[in-house]
Amino acid sequence: MRSSLPLRSSILMDHVAKEWRGRWNALESLTMFCFCGTSVVGGYLVEAYGYRYCFFVTSVVWFVGLSVELVLVPIIRNERTLRKATTSHKLVMLA
Repeated sequence: MRSSLPLRSSILMDHVAKEWRGRWNALESLTMFCFCGTSVVGGYLVEAYGYRYCFFVTSVVWFVGLSVELVLVPIIRNERTLRKATTSHKLVMLA
């Protein structure tokens, strides 16, 4: 299930600035811990409410996560453009 983790981590680190890579790795470790910890929560939900409720809660959590990622995509694209414009502006000011 987590077989894509090395590839995803490599792609993530390619797109993260060097000074931010440590923070992103820490966040990635936190998500892996949450992934392992949710097994206990899922077991409790299945015992208390049944499988349907557990799948419903899982789909809501995944939908919220997907929504957040979709909102961040345009921001990341604009950030790269702004970074290039700011860098060229600084070079003009130094000259």
